[in-house]
Amino acid sequence: MQLMFSTDDVHPRDRLVYWQDVGVAIWSPLEHQVTGPRDFQARIQGGSLGPLNLMLVESSPCEIIRGAAASSSADDVLILLQLDGTWIGTLGDHKTRLEPGELVLVDPQRPFSVEVGPGFRQLMIEVPRVLLEVRLGAIAPFAMQKVSEERSIGGLTFDFLKALPACGTSLSDVAAQHIASQALDLLTVAYTQAEKASPVTRTAARMAALFRLKGEIESRLFDSSLSTEEYAEKAGMSARYANKLLETEDTSLERYIFARRLEKSRAALDSLDYDDLSISEIAHTHGFASASHFTRRFKEAFEVAPAEYRERRAKG
Repeated sequence: MQLMFSTDDVHPRDRLVYWQDVGVAIWSPLEHQVTGPRDFQARIQGGSLGPLNLMLVESSPCEIIRGAAASSSADDVLILLQLDGTWIGTLGDHKTRLEPGELVLVDPQRPFSVEVGPGFRQLMIEVPRVLLEVRLGAIAPFAMQKVSEERSIGGLTFDFLKALPACGTSLSDVAAQHIASQALDLLTVAYTQAEKASPVTRTAARMAALFRLKGEIESRLFDSSLSTEEYAEKAGMSARYANKLLETEDTSLERYIFARRLEKSRAALDSLDYDDLSISEIAHTHGFASASHFTRRFKEAFEVAPAEYRERRAKG
């Protein structure tokens, strides 16, 4: 990770002002007010992993208050991992205290205040809002809810996310995208299995993710160049998580894609609008690599070859 901010070379009397005007603007680039000691010190290191922005923040004790007007335009959701010291976040009447080994989800669209304790070190992960909404649904039920490493899934999630900064410079772009997607899938499991997540919340999160996945598949259904992994990636999730979602419908990502293509191609064979297209042309325009592949899949699904199916329809 690269050094993005430091008070080391700033006169002690100017450090807090420098932190408010420059440091917090990097850490949290929205309207804020900061109070802290006169001998204040802080450092920020930054990096990225696929769609995720990573920041390692160290600072003296301070308090940060963010207003509602500035928060309304935030497009990211924040995942905060407490490494050392303490962090206390207040959202309305709800107060969350983070100790080392705990993480919390923060929605910047809502006004909140933060108290940072002595020896503060925290890893902040900025996640594009859409990548969490596709997994969790509405963010609001999870805001300021912490996950502790005391629970097995919480510890696994914390350790996995904590290791992300070390991956950023050593991975290819494709590998970074996969690791980031796996991190978000793991975070989703941690939150939807948390004690405070009700069955209704869990179901809503899965349904939102499944709806998003199916929408992305439909929009690219006939693109035979895409692999199942790429379909899942377009929906902002891993293929493993997509398959987990589709298990509830007794299918898999690959089977679902081909089932939808077959339904569409059968509808084309039923329609007079496609009578001028050959079986081979229908196959290629509906996402099948070859006419033979299409014929085999069609016969397996409907117990009749596509040419014979069309003949039966023509005969009435």
